[in-house]
Amino acid sequence: MDQINGQCGVKNEILMKYHEKDVTMAKGFDQTIFQHVPRASNEDLDRLSQLATTYYDELPKRVYIEL
Repeated sequence: MDQINGQCGVKNEILMKYHEKDVTMAKGFDQTIFQHVPRASNEDLDRLSQLATTYYDELPKRVYIEL
């Protein structure tokens, strides 16, 4: 959260890309609220994000999720 709030720099190259995208997207809204969700509380989405970043070039550009 400190990186999003500008209180701390982003050192990891992969996270820099996410940070840039977050900042760019946030400018399109009147107000944004970022909330940290611990991985333990968000296991399914954490696995999906790991899969997407690990195999990004091999994945189709659209990912469908069945609920």
